[in-house]
Amino acid sequence: MSEYKHILLAIDIHSELEPVIAKAQVLRGAGCKLSMLYVVEPVPYPENYFGSVPLDVQQTVIDHCKVELAGLARRSDIASDDQHLLIGSAAQKIHQFAEENEVDLIVMGSHGKHGLRLLLGSTANAVLHGASCDVLAVRVEEEK
Repeated sequence: MSEYKHILLAIDIHSELEPVIAKAQVLRGAGCKLSMLYVVEPVPYPENYFGSVPLDVQQTVIDHCKVELAGLARRSDIASDDQHLLIGSAAQKIHQFAEENEVDLIVMGSHGKHGLRLLLGSTANAVLHGASCDVLAVRVEEEK
């Protein structure tokens, strides 16, 4: 197995993370950079009825996610320079980050959805099919 130079740990702060973080740490070799990324999806807001999304609502979500990301990264020994929060479509932002930062492995969680939920798509599936590098989907339990 080849040694990776830059692993991207693409996380969902609302899911079971320990197995995903542990797998990325195990795969990280000497001299390998490990980045942690969380993508905040824009707050869905019925603009036709209420106008545009109030900036304070979106900012509150972003601020909360920054705190969660920093805590996870600190517990995982990931430097603040290697913690990233982006806003937009998760799969697109993960692909973009991976391309721009020469990532050679993306590690992320997957809930192993079946049936209609699988047909409707998932972030892990979208990342897998659009990535230009290796992708490891770590099976995690769904939050109950």
